[in-house]
Amino acid sequence: MLPAARYRRRIHVVREAETDPRAQRFIEELIRSRGGDLYTTHFAEDPQLGMDLLEALRRGEIVALQGDRPRAGGRTAEVSLFGRPFHLPIGPAALARAAGVPLVPVFVFRRGRLSYRCVVRPPIHVAQGPDRRQDLGEALERFAADLESAIRLDPHQWFCFRSLWRSERGRI
Repeated sequence: MLPAARYRRRIHVVREAETDPRAQRFIEELIRSRGGDLYTTHFAEDPQLGMDLLEALRRGEIVALQGDRPRAGGRTAEVSLFGRPFHLPIGPAALARAAGVPLVPVFVFRRGRLSYRCVVRPPIHVAQGPDRRQDLGEALERFAADLESAIRLDPHQWFCFRSLWRSERGRI
């Protein structure tokens, strides 16, 4: 909420819809009550969402997307995480490239009840070269390096609810 409060910049928070409609309403109200008129919550199921977010970025607003988990059925790019193949969603990098804005990796670590430490990494500028796939891949590799650093810093803070890699004994 710091950018909204300090700079009076509208923030667009993007999330997947909750499976329980009551939880969905609770999350929407929680964000609205804490952020006032500077926060807009969008849900990833909206087919117009990409264009709405692109317009918001072009107006100088902030878009908050989760960059470490692809949504079900979403397009991904393979990167390296801890020396192993890992898939990241291409949406955040593609949106940044289209809008001509940088990706700014932000990691929030819980330190206690209502106490958090926010780590803001240097901006990642997505190239505008002739090979879009290469431009996105390079940006996502840089994001993966920041993600790996954040996980190493405080591994129990990374909530991952799926198996990541196959081991010789199954999935880990």
